Amino acid sequence: METIWRRCLVVLNRCCSMVVAGSAFVVLAYRRDVVAAAVVVGALVDAGAGKLLKRAFAVQRPSTSAKQSHGMPSSHANSLFFWATTLSLALVKTANDLSLSSSSSPILRKGDYHFPMSMFITTTNMGTISIATDLALAAVFTMFAYTVAICYARVYVSKDHTIPQIAAGAILGIFFSLCWYILFLEPIL
Repeated sequence: METIWRRCLVVLNRCCSMVVAGSAFVVLAYRRDVVAAAVVVGALVDAGAGKLLKRAFAVQRPSTSAKQSHGMPSSHANSLFFWATTLSLALVKTANDLSLSSSSSPILRKGDYHFPMSMFITTTNMGTISIATDLALAAVFTMFAYTVAICYARVYVSKDHTIPQIAAGAILGIFFSLCWYILFLEPIL
């Protein structure tokens, strides 16, 4: 069983950059609006800040890593926690908006809601709120489970980072996400 788990982590770790780039593409392709652009710009600014901090800290990776670049903070942890936190905050806000507005409108339409909750709205009359909320919660859980799995793999499978390097990347990603959300996303959601 451990071998299968390890193989899965190796595959997830190798695909991580494609998942982050794919997420950006999906967000932009699905919405094509100012909110989607703000999320992607936030992710790019966050990644740039992480690279600057990596150069400023100049902390080496573990001796077991095949990579020769600096490792603090982890770029993977930074980017993944930014995406997971930002999209989770947006899902929570739009789920709350959905709950509040549904009392005045029993018939819910997909176009009534903003990204990202609009991806989870069905066109049925009854049960739309619970379906949307359940799917939103599943999406939040999946994003954070994937993020934690990749962080685990970066320490224990590829051995490219130490726990403090992962923790620094996670803290940076969450902090930057909260700031970006409060300053730029919440006002336009």
